[in-house]
Amino acid sequence: KKEYFLEDLNSGKQYLLASKTPHPSRTIRYGSYYFDPEIFELGNQLLLDNLNNDLLVLDEFGPLELRGQGFRPAVDLILRAYRGIFLLAVRPSLFSDTYEILKNRNKTKLSPTSGGNGGSRMIPVPHVHIVGQKKSGKTALLEFLVTGFTRRGYRVGTLKHSSHQHPLDKSGSDSDRFSRAGANPSVFMTPNGVAIFYRSEPGENLNRYLSQLFSDCDLVLIEAFSQAEGPKILIQKDENDLKELDDIIAVVNNDGYHPDYTAFRPGDSKIIDFIIRTILSLRENNQ
Repeated sequence: KKEYFLEDLNSGKQYLLASKTPHPSRTIRYGSYYFDPEIFELGNQLLLDNLNNDLLVLDEFGPLELRGQGFRPAVDLILRAYRGIFLLAVRPSLFSDTYEILKNRNKTKLSPTSGGNGGSRMIPVPHVHIVGQKKSGKTALLEFLVTGFTRRGYRVGTLKHSSHQHPLDKSGSDSDRFSRAGANPSVFMTPNGVAIFYRSEPGENLNRYLSQLFSDCDLVLIEAFSQAEGPKILIQKDENDLKELDDIIAVVNNDGYHPDYTAFRPGDSKIIDFIIRTILSLRENNQ
């Protein structure tokens, strides 16, 4: 077989996804085939556009998805939020690996939001990790994204993760004394702001804080926390950055190109459109 097509069963339209013939638009190579990342993005969007249906079918979940590419971004989001039947076609030779990767994907803690019928249903808080080496530009990228999203009318929250111990409250302050006495959280409110102090437990799940603190946000941007589960955008300095990282959905580098992932240059506003298509459409389609 020389070509593979993406077919939208609703419209009947077909799009050339992969071919054995190289082409500038087909920048992802696997085996003897060259894949078009823009068609993968279209396929991910088509899946997320149909979350109101009772049945979703994806043929197939293959080697690229096992590597976090292809239709994997949509699959991960669907498994966390979708309430209908989701059928994945998987080759017998890949079944064990696929099962191991996906078996816990639908156990992410969810946050409440109002459903269209006035009832309450649960969908995940949309979030993206910005990961990379120290001094790679993570904070600058988050600042750029926060500015871009807020200008478009989105409500954005940020979470900074550190693996080191840091004093978060002034020792001996009233709120610190309340925390030490057992209050969790302890809240300090002034006319110009509110500080909330939580005591975290070893190994505590990130999703607890996403659901408790950011349920009113359209998007949470997380700096670091690279080992936590969730979609990640990598600020790439060299190829070793990709090792031991899961859930990469895009990279940012000086070339704006990567053979296996959607890539952007620093300061490229198209990354905002990409996050809207691949992450925020989940909440928009569930409201």
